[in-house]
Amino acid sequence: MKQNIFDAIAGSMGTALPIILGIYAIGALFVGQVSFKQSTMVQGFWRFWGWQILGHLVSATGVFAYTWLIKLTSMHLAFAIYGGLGFVAVQVFGAWLIFKERITVGQWIGAFLVFAGILLIALTRPGPTGN
Repeated sequence: MKQNIFDAIAGSMGTALPIILGIYAIGALFVGQVSFKQSTMVQGFWRFWGWQILGHLVSATGVFAYTWLIKLTSMHLAFAIYGGLGFVAVQVFGAWLIFKERITVGQWIGAFLVFAGILLIALTRPGPTGN
């Protein structure tokens, strides 16, 4: 059976690849969301569209990484990493650190609970049963 390039890379990298893909997918989601927010804060047609295009291109590469992550891990774990940790990254690092938005105590608690829930999902569910 002919092996495709993605399977060849996955086979040579072992368990490091899902970790790299997860980090990249979260990073791309983060950069995309920050770019979209930045597009709403600039003046001028070309600046707006420049930030929008950057956000969409980076977000699209994150979706490709997420898709590959689904192939290598279970769906519940891949989505918990991408959706859950991505949410926490955007909430904490994007809103609070970059845009200096106020985050309430309840929001901090919620972000912590999302993170804790993702850890529980990752550590207690069985791995994938097949592709």
